Formats: sequence, structure tokens, C-alpha cells
Amino acid sequence: PATVAPGKLLATYVDGLAGPITLTIEDASLIIRSGNDELRLRTYPTEDWPATRTEDGDPVDLSAEVLAAFGRITFAASRDESRPILTGISVRDGWAAATDSYRLAAHQLPDGLGTAILPARAITAILKQTKTCRLTVDDIRATFATDDTTWTTRLIAGEYPNWQNLKPTPTHNVVVDRTSLLHAVERVAVLSDGNRPLRLSGEGDVIRLRIQSDDGVVECTVPADCDFEGHLGVNPAYLKELLEALTIDCVTLGITDTNKPIIVETDGFLTLLMPVRIS
Repeated sequence: PATVAPGKLLATYVDGLAGPITLTIEDASLIIRSGNDELRLRTYPTEDWPATRTEDGDPVDLSAEVLAAFGRITFAASRDESRPILTGISVRDGWAAATDSYRLAAHQLPDGLGTAILPARAITAILKQTKTCRLTVDDIRATFATDDTTWTTRLIAGEYPNWQNLKPTPTHNVVVDRTSLLHAVERVAVLSDGNRPLRLSGEGDVIRLRIQSDDGVVECTVPADCDFEGHLGVNPAYLKELLEALTIDCVTLGITDTNKPIIVETDGFLTLLMPVRIS
């Protein structure tokens, strides 16, 4: 028999059980038993559940590499529901892209994925459950499927920003060990409190990181090959997420000026980070 039960409650309860689980439907209740534990959940009429539509469109197999590419860019999607278009991942012209207007991440994709704006939250949830799947996209929804599970999400309607016009042509480069810079950002962020910008200063063979707040000043240097001798302000949390998304050992930060985004390009992967004002 079929029934409809509160999904979040059911998942939370089952996640805490250690032994075998049995499910029983009795009248208007779903009974979950495991050892000496028992939970009775009120159920809902099955006729109130939306009807499942037959999938339209041709399914495309998403390999572990392709699905991971989506996962690498979700950090740049907006969490602000007042701008729903930016909470999605744009799939277009062989690229997947995400931006919240302060940073952008894009990854090249194989041909055949079409054009759509997928909710980033849905992608994040699916990545927690599987490494490969089949994707079918029609005019209003996307369906991700494995042999035993199907996830369906509504597409985000609207026109995604033309992010490719945002790419600057850097005039300066800072070449630095990714892990060393990441750890330095984590250390100085102790004074960030979510609002204080991180000041980056190029000094020839090092890059200096500095944050000043009402509680004090913290700074450190990281060895770097740097032809940028100015100062640049960035959001330390955004820089940290950018560095965590990269898989290379040595990163090149491309800098144009203090008003243009920092650009990092690797094989098939692109990130932009807008600078912030510093005094």
C-alpha cells in the first residue's frame, strides 16, 4: 500500500536508529519500529500527492566527473530567495555557472546537456546521495535518476546574466601555493567577524594578508611570485570558498585593478571574485 508521511521527521528519526527497521501502515498512521523503539506518524491522503508525470526529453548520463563539476560551483550560488534566478546553476553553451553577483564559478561541461537553470539547493542535495545519475530536462523540470531513486525539481524560470561578459583580462598575476594561501586566510579570518575585509598586498616575493577590527590587527605573509604591488580588499569567506573549490597545487590570481574581479582559470574551471572597498 502507498501512503504519504512527513519526510523530514521520518528521515531524522530513521537516521538515529541502529538496528533493522520495519514499516507498517495502520489506518492513518505510519509505524516505524526498530528494537524497542517505535514511532507513529500521522499520514496524509495519497490523492493529495501530486501526480507523477512521464519524463519528457532524452536522458543524459552524468558521470561522476560531470556531477562533481556541478558540485564545485554551487558555493557561488546565491542564498537570497528574493533573487531566485541567482539561486540557480545556469547550464548553457557547454558551461555550468553560478553567481551571487559578488563571486562567480563556472565549469565546462560535455555537449548534450542543453539549456536550463537548475536550483543549486537541489544539486547539493543530490550530490549527498549519489555520484552518478541520469538527467532529463523538459520545459519546466529536471529529473535526476539512478536505478532505484528519482529526484525531480522544478527549473528556475528567467534569463540568467550573461556572465561571460564579466571576464576581465588581467594585467598582473600572483602565483602562490593554494594550500598555504588557504591556511593563511583561515588564520587571519579570526578577526573578520563576517564584515571586515581582507587586505591583500603584493610585495614582490610575498603576498601580505591583513585584517583590522575593533579587537585588533592580524596579518601574515605567504611566499608568492607577485608582479602586483598594490592593495586589494576581498571578502575572506569568499576567498576561502574559492580556494577550497580548486584542485590544483599552485594558483594564479589574475588582477586587473581594484575595481575589477580577481580571476582564476584552470583547465575547464573559472572563478571570479569581486573586490571590496578598503580604507
